[in-house]
Amino acid sequence: MEMLNSTDLCIVIPTFNRKKQLSALLHQFQQQKVKDIQFKIVVVVDGSTDGTNEVLQTEFPDVHIVKGSGNWWFTRSMNEGCKYAVEQLNAALIVMINDDVQISDNYLQNFINNYQTCGPNSVIGSCSYSASQPHVITFSGLKSRDIWQFKTFKYVESYSPKEPGELKGVAPSVTLPTRGLLIAAKLLKEINYLDEKYFPQYASDHDVVYRAAEKGAAVFVSYDAYVLEHMELTSGGNPRLAKSLGHFLKNIFSNKYSSNYFFKDVRMTWRHWPKLLFPYYIARILLAIPFIYVKYKFVINKKMQATN
Repeated sequence: MEMLNSTDLCIVIPTFNRKKQLSALLHQFQQQKVKDIQFKIVVVVDGSTDGTNEVLQTEFPDVHIVKGSGNWWFTRSMNEGCKYAVEQLNAALIVMINDDVQISDNYLQNFINNYQTCGPNSVIGSCSYSASQPHVITFSGLKSRDIWQFKTFKYVESYSPKEPGELKGVAPSVTLPTRGLLIAAKLLKEINYLDEKYFPQYASDHDVVYRAAEKGAAVFVSYDAYVLEHMELTSGGNPRLAKSLGHFLKNIFSNKYSSNYFFKDVRMTWRHWPKLLFPYYIARILLAIPFIYVKYKFVINKKMQATN
């Protein structure tokens, strides 16, 4: 593979009122140990009111800023940042990443090493661990899916105790989140970026990876380019954080910005699972709702408390 030059790699970070976390992440990018590679950073500030713009201008003058209306939410923010990277900075490779994660000094170098191994027609995502200690793994990749059980199978069960860096190399994955996702700009343009219409806040990352795979891209999870995530900043729609069953159900059926929004799941199912089994899948989704609430609200909470 040809050596990357300074315009090849661009980091895109959407943010909203997370000045402290964003600043910490940008400092970590400044400390990256990369060989023969320069990179540019685009931060999409979607209406932040916490002084984010001022911090970027004074502490990170080399960062490219895209300002949103305050109503872009995650998906449009990510799209506008990626389009800026492609159209204004001539990026050939894009790393999409959340504003609330932490990275190691070798994060980008490990990502590039993985990409050079996996090939230019690959999409690679970071595995993730909790930032809090003791560390638990929060995403290890999805090794397969079963169309009859309507489920995916993880390499490592979520919230299992694991130390960052304990897992090595790459592994095929059914799909990936954007808590660190490397994709070629050409491929991203070909599949028309992330879907703002149906997935304004959640699932647009998994959807774009599914669509890339359907175009023939090879999908991998990287255990070398891992991130640490602040789990306490996860969506309020997460049943692990929901205050009541009523709050959880409201997020499911009426909040299109919730991670558990029912019609988001309907769209994802119709688009990426066998259509002949669609009625069966919808029945499974509906029947799973109380189970999901109980599992995450009580079982996972107790498991997390036990590790602290």
